[in-house]
Amino acid sequence: MLPEQPETSVVSPKPAWRQWLGNPWLQAGLLAFVMFLGGLYYQFAPGLVDTPEGSRWHARAVGLSDCDGYFHTKMGWLYGTGEVQAAGADFHWTRHTIWNGDFSDKDFLFHLYLTPFTHALADGPGDVEGLILAGKLGIATLIALVALTLFGCLRLLKTPHAWAYTLCMAAVGGSYIVFRLNMCRSYVASMALALAGWVALARRHRAGALLLAAVYTLTYTASHLLLAMQVARTLVDLVLGGRNGVTRRAELKANGWMLAAVAGGILLGCAIHPQPLETLNHWWVQNVVVLAYSHKTTLAPVVDSIMEIVGSSTRIAVGAELQLGRELEPPSAYSLAMSTPVIFFAPMVLPLVALLLGAKPSRETLQAGAVAVCWELAYAMNQRFIEYATPFMVLAIGLWITEIMACPAWLAWRERRPVVSRALPAALAGIGLVASAVIWVGAAIAYRATNRGTVEMAGRWLHEHSEAHGKAVFHCRWDDFPYLFFYASECDYLNGLDPTFMLVKDPQKYELWYDLSRGRRAELLEHARDDFGCDYILYRRSSSEYSYSRLADEARAGRLRICIRAADDEWTLYQIVR
Repeated sequence: MLPEQPETSVVSPKPAWRQWLGNPWLQAGLLAFVMFLGGLYYQFAPGLVDTPEGSRWHARAVGLSDCDGYFHTKMGWLYGTGEVQAAGADFHWTRHTIWNGDFSDKDFLFHLYLTPFTHALADGPGDVEGLILAGKLGIATLIALVALTLFGCLRLLKTPHAWAYTLCMAAVGGSYIVFRLNMCRSYVASMALALAGWVALARRHRAGALLLAAVYTLTYTASHLLLAMQVARTLVDLVLGGRNGVTRRAELKANGWMLAAVAGGILLGCAIHPQPLETLNHWWVQNVVVLAYSHKTTLAPVVDSIMEIVGSSTRIAVGAELQLGRELEPPSAYSLAMSTPVIFFAPMVLPLVALLLGAKPSRETLQAGAVAVCWELAYAMNQRFIEYATPFMVLAIGLWITEIMACPAWLAWRERRPVVSRALPAALAGIGLVASAVIWVGAAIAYRATNRGTVEMAGRWLHEHSEAHGKAVFHCRWDDFPYLFFYASECDYLNGLDPTFMLVKDPQKYELWYDLSRGRRAELLEHARDDFGCDYILYRRSSSEYSYSRLADEARAGRLRICIRAADDEWTLYQIVR
């Protein structure tokens, strides 16, 4: 008789289609395609529209998702024509801000990124359809790049099914992250750079961290976030102790080198920026002064005290009135818990589940969890941080779930309940994917751009009338500037993008403009002409009924000429008669 052969388990090979779909390059390609289509859907929000010929399938989002997108898109065009380079440090389009004389393009690489889109799709500076299409395609492409970056980070950190976590981003961040992702603004590129930077820090790749910090500095003002994240990593390492038998001192030294690499990259980015010194000043205004004005009772006194130490008085805490963008306000407690419940509850639930199952988290999981909680707290104070809280929470969730499902208790449960243990994560993933799709579609419908700015026709009039080119326009709202700049970059304006830029330039002139914009002072015509050097006045009825009526009286007296008026009489564009 032949000797008895030991039993061997036969593992069935994976079906060919599963091997094919498991290819990470194919997954990356499909993911980019899906996210690009999602971006296009949001940008156009197609649907049935009533026409004289009946219901027709048509785009219901006719403009860009946010007013700043008009500015960035036109900057892409102007870089292509060389007009921005010719202006140099004198950004004359905002005559009464720090940019006129100390211009620093905080979105330099982002504007260069938009340049080929604008010049490929627009026939000229007045081709509104082509420029808007360029902005829409540019941001849809960038959304795909952000998704690819998150996918790559998850894979580099050994997270299975990285594509599924990436597609669930909308379920984590809610409709607000969908809205923020679809704005044609440079912080979308910042999301990708922050994620890539985190992986470089995690793998202690000094050259990669230095390069990313330099690119970050040239693309957006928030390159200091890489420094902050490395400080957070250092603190966690100090608490946990050295890895693999390394002493705390050696661990601290290694983290110090990473901090030096990031700082070196930021300095390199400043050095090769077209406006290196102005970049530092702009960073201070954008990241410290603006933030202090948005937190006048808490942060502003601290900044004032610091500035007094170095011999400068800012007096932000008792300074002029500012009407800042709502994105700088904190979300309500209800919104935080109900609109973004995953961000709110995941840091509580997942560590608790891991504790109950005896799953010991790795150092990198703790690091990712810590930085995700930091971004969650930042979002709780300032809702614009949703763009960082969401992807980093996705990253942390992926790492926590991976380790929970690899712990002995979970594996033992899989042996006892093979069907349920496999169905549960699949069901949760399915719910996440469906929720993401529903949230994305709902956000596109709810937040779609139904117009191209209420002052569109005023901007078009300025563009079409050559006698207005090169002249300055007084406007009563700083957030009208992006639209006016988009439609008529041939003219100059007072301020834009942020009122702080005007306040820092000349506090007295800012207060005069602020009062005139709210009807607190008379003689608007004289101030616009003599103090601001304007030849045109664009004024809104909703800003001040008193000033709007006074301007109408000036027009009847022959001191102003009406150029164009809104159909609903919300605004009027006047030319000053000299």
